Amino acid sequence: MMKMFIVMILCALLSIAALQAKPISFTIDFGQFAGKNGETRVEVYYAYPDTTVTYSKKGQSYIGQLQIHQVVKNSDGTIVDDNIWRLENISDKPVVVHSMYHYSQKVLLLKPGSYAMSLEITDPSDPTTLAKRDIPFTVRSFGKPYIEASDLQLSHGITTVDTKEKKSHFIKHGLHVLPNPMQEIVGTEPVVTTYCELYNVKKYAGDTVAVMYRIFDGVRRLVASKEYTRLVGSDTMIEHTSLGLKGLPSGVYFIQMSVASYKNANDVAYSTKKMYLLNPAMPPKMSAPYSEDELFSMSEWATMGEKTLMDEFEKAQYIVTKTESELFAELADVKAKQKFMYRFWFTRDPNKETIENERLLEYRRAIQYAEIHYANPRIGEGWRTDMGRVLCKYGFPTTIDRGNVVAESKAYQTWYYDRTQGGINFNFVDIHNVNNYVLVHSNAINEVRNENWMNVYVHKSRNDMNNSTNGQRR
Repeated sequence: MMKMFIVMILCALLSIAALQAKPISFTIDFGQFAGKNGETRVEVYYAYPDTTVTYSKKGQSYIGQLQIHQVVKNSDGTIVDDNIWRLENISDKPVVVHSMYHYSQKVLLLKPGSYAMSLEITDPSDPTTLAKRDIPFTVRSFGKPYIEASDLQLSHGITTVDTKEKKSHFIKHGLHVLPNPMQEIVGTEPVVTTYCELYNVKKYAGDTVAVMYRIFDGVRRLVASKEYTRLVGSDTMIEHTSLGLKGLPSGVYFIQMSVASYKNANDVAYSTKKMYLLNPAMPPKMSAPYSEDELFSMSEWATMGEKTLMDEFEKAQYIVTKTESELFAELADVKAKQKFMYRFWFTRDPNKETIENERLLEYRRAIQYAEIHYANPRIGEGWRTDMGRVLCKYGFPTTIDRGNVVAESKAYQTWYYDRTQGGINFNFVDIHNVNNYVLVHSNAINEVRNENWMNVYVHKSRNDMNNSTNGQRR
């Protein structure tokens, strides 16, 4: 009986302790940048308030620690990262009143694809505390044939690295970039500071680029902007700036950075980040969201002429459904066609949190790239070629293998897409030696298929080639 009574008391004490356990407050954010060998550099930013940990006396100081166990799995469930580390704060007295945040950063080098992160955060001085979080995330790819921008990182401050400065997790490209994982801009004279990396700039933009920053409120109204010109010194550029937000009420905002080539007006890279402005002197103002008609009236489609609309629709034919094609054919007036094209691309916007429509930008880049690289006398416009169609429909390939003309063989290219339909490829052959590559085989759904394409098209003589029959779509 006494043993049972003791067990009951212990269970009650444990229950009380669990109820009184101090919650762990922390914030996490991500930034993605180009890495090496096809990998992406994923930076994981952590922030926690100084009062979230328990301080223990050690010598003349008080130390508070936070232990983080971070596990990352790929889409197959394979663990690609398993890391445990501790964050430490040292104070000359116990911290009971919040005065600052502490930050940490971990770097992951990952192949593009889908991942899941599991976090387990504890206070070593208080074993009853435990915070868990599961975060799915997608790693983007870099290496496209146009100007690219990394994620836009919000920062608490960017300074040039002193050669005497101790090694820090926050140093990159000679700059100390203190992250702002909370995405909060606080103060009566608030200033937002951002960091971004630009790639392929010299190659595709030339010697000069136009840089523009625009601030939008929560309902996508433009409230501030800043623009300037930069000289280009290399393919990789570091772009960072600070913008004053004085006069803007507290609320949710989006900051968008764009870099445009003077050499090619259509070559523009965008990066957008959500942020929270907290200005004690400027309380929030409620703004009614735009209606669909208002959003349409502000779009490029609202002022587009019929000839341009027909051209835009024709170029979009590779992703238009049969129902959409029939509907567009029935539209008689320009206004109806304008609204159709607006809705057509609006429904295909993969991330309506951002200002730009990433799918439309990618599609137009594909059209532009095809016009430059695939146009030929037999077919004319590059986007009408087989390579142009595949590029527009499936995007830029992960990798390309090229086979050049050798003796009687034909030049060919194989495009690989690692993250589409579980991994697909397209085989093109320059059948008539006129730099017009024809699709002769693919393992993608509803594409031409001929497993023997290498023998039939690449190694066969020209006369036999002309008599060859195409494969069948499946």
